[in-house]
Amino acid sequence: MSVFVLAILKYVYLALLWVFVLTVITLIRRDIFSTQKSLMARMAHSSALKSARTLSAVRQPAQSGVALQNQGSTQPSNQPTAVNVISGIAEGDYFALNSFEATIGRANTATIVLDDSFVSSVHARIFKTNDRFYIEDCRSTNGTIVDGKAIKQTTPLHLGSKIVIGKNVLELV
Repeated sequence: MSVFVLAILKYVYLALLWVFVLTVITLIRRDIFSTQKSLMARMAHSSALKSARTLSAVRQPAQSGVALQNQGSTQPSNQPTAVNVISGIAEGDYFALNSFEATIGRANTATIVLDDSFVSSVHARIFKTNDRFYIEDCRSTNGTIVDGKAIKQTTPLHLGSKIVIGKNVLELV
């Protein structure tokens, strides 16, 4: 090869290398700054949704660990009526189980929103069948633990069941 061809190849290679470096820097910068913007927007949107959410779960102040008595419901007294977050980011939050289904996840559309990076967008689902509550993992990345055991299938819940999702521990009361 001639010296001229080698010089051209060297400059083309150098230009491609610079294009690659600048692309990586742009992607990293976009990822860092868009994460901060989306996190702030998600937090604002999440707080607005939490205050407006009344269909499947109603957020109420924590009852200091005391289980609620049935207030005119036909639900058996040994069945849970609410989910209480006992540790984690949302510690102290309390969600009444007013309907037949509640989703738990990081997404703003979830009934119980846990803003934790170890929680999937739609992490788990609690639902009621034949007067009994069950939980199923919605193919989450980090899994769901109920009473110390990782669940792989639909699992029945009972009063006092402890659910670990990400860094959060929830208890059925």
